Amino acid sequence: MRSKLLVFLEMKLSKLWAFLMALVSDPYTWVGLAVIVIIGVLAYYFWDEIKAGFKEEEGEEDQTQGTGFLIGSKGYIITCNHVIEDSTESISVIFPDDKEYSAKVVSRDINNDLVIIKLDEYEPNVHKFRPNLIIGDSTKAKIGDKVFTIGYPSIRLMGQQPKYSEGIISSIAGMYDDPTEFQISVPIQSGNSGGPLFNLRGEVIGITTSSFPDEALEHTPQNINYAVKSSLLKNLIQMLPKEAHPRVTSNLGNDHSAIIDSVKPNIVFILVS
Repeated sequence: MRSKLLVFLEMKLSKLWAFLMALVSDPYTWVGLAVIVIIGVLAYYFWDEIKAGFKEEEGEEDQTQGTGFLIGSKGYIITCNHVIEDSTESISVIFPDDKEYSAKVVSRDINNDLVIIKLDEYEPNVHKFRPNLIIGDSTKAKIGDKVFTIGYPSIRLMGQQPKYSEGIISSIAGMYDDPTEFQISVPIQSGNSGGPLFNLRGEVIGITTSSFPDEALEHTPQNINYAVKSSLLKNLIQMLPKEAHPRVTSNLGNDHSAIIDSVKPNIVFILVS
């Protein structure tokens, strides 16, 4: 007489066999198996490329992007401190003509989110055509004054060409009536940080720094952005060699398009890793 265990095993094996026969007879099963085999073969032969793609994507996530602007004639660049504060490997500076240089930090003003970096290998003969930017007097700015910026926002979607945006000074004080900042209606996005805020004479009167946080209001804020006032640059600039100081007089004229063309070559894309 057969044992209960043997009977039990026969029943289970019989059911398993019936299931396998039904599975094999289903044409969709073969299609599924074929897809799995194809995926496996492709993964085997292209595994190195797949790993490289993941590494590249991870590298992009570790990079910080921003805008900066050249002052003086010795390769000094102003931007926001938060753009470069997480730098662990390198700071790359890319000009509108695609020339790229490495840079290092010269001085910081952490409290006002400002920093000056210097190109490691500045080529005066290459950049001599760039008219030095003028640091204007931000104390003379008033509510309603028209202003504009040029920068490199969201380059992954919008591309690496510099972008122009304009607006007005909405307030001569920032969040919580911060006297060190302007509130501006100039549209800015991620990547605009560190860019120059110009008045209509082409003078830098601020440095774009941040937008109003979305979570602070029940609805999405519209064109509520901030710029650090240029008057706060004085202490940092005084630490530089005299020949690196920006010009103090303006001769750009009144043609707005000509002013944009004149200042644009000084505005750079900053990539930090």
